[in-house]
Amino acid sequence: MISPSVTMQVSQVEPLRYMAKTSSGKEIIAEPSGILGGKGEYPNPMEYLIASIGTCIAIKTHIHLTKIGNEPDQIGIGMKYTRFQSPPEILEQIHLVITVTGHLDETVVNKAIQDTMTLSCPVNVMISRIAKVTWEFRVKKPDI
Repeated sequence: MISPSVTMQVSQVEPLRYMAKTSSGKEIIAEPSGILGGKGEYPNPMEYLIASIGTCIAIKTHIHLTKIGNEPDQIGIGMKYTRFQSPPEILEQIHLVITVTGHLDETVVNKAIQDTMTLSCPVNVMISRIAKVTWEFRVKKPDI
């Protein structure tokens, strides 16, 4: 089944600064990196893409764990990525360090993350088709 299409409009708001407006009215501003003339006030498109991967994984993992009665206190993800040096400098590899805080069983968390990475986070599933995505995780007991 194909989901309904979603619309978005991109418009220039300043030289080398663009705003994407979602169909629900949310605004995302992006500019190029400083090397390409950006002012460094907003993320560049690649930074948004990497952030989308991390936030999708965190959200989907949280939802998965909560649905099976193991709601985490917090999920944090550290990310490191490399790009090919020749144009168009697409993603080569992404490594994630996922920290799930809560009184949770490591086996349950591992399964939830595995399912998220390979099945339920569409952003990661798409990116995994072009870049090598690796991850590690740890379960951290909450501070009392």
